[in-house]
Amino acid sequence: MELDDAGNASYMILYSVDGIYHSCYQMAFEYVFAVEEYITVLLNIEMLLYNFMHGAGRMYDLLEETYYRIEDWENQLDTLVFWERVGAIIGELFHNSFRYPDNYDEITDLDKFEEE
Repeated sequence: MELDDAGNASYMILYSVDGIYHSCYQMAFEYVFAVEEYITVLLNIEMLLYNFMHGAGRMYDLLEETYYRIEDWENQLDTLVFWERVGAIIGELFHNSFRYPDNYDEITDLDKFEEE
């Protein structure tokens, strides 16, 4: 009876942490996939230029916000909101610059645009 209870308890512990282990396992594959996409874009100058041209407005807005936050450096330096927002801006600029462009393959496929 004691071994049966121990087995049930062990099963319940493993069952309760299964979601955590599965999430960590999946996250490792998603991380590798994201890094591969970032490297692909980084090595392709056309994709970088495409991202810059299509995201220039958003990048301008983020850089303008960064400028105004840094301009008010003395009042915001020790606030958590300042550092949260600066981190979000840096992350978004990185992601917008190096993510695989939406519809890039459709636009660069010249066969679709050639006249017959």
